[in-house]
Amino acid sequence: KLRELKESFEQKKKHSETLQAELKTALLEKAELENKLQQQSILSAQELKAEKVKL
Repeated sequence: KLRELKESFEQKKKHSETLQAELKTALLEKAELENKLQQQSILSAQELKAEKVKL
């Protein structure tokens, strides 16, 4: 019985660690995408200014 509990605990611990690693990866990807989005919006703003200067 005790061994079953221990095995169950170990499995849950591994599962938790896997989920934490997946979360970390997802958060890194999110940060990268937000960074790209910010760069795109900066470029768009610069292009908009350049267009206004032409007019």
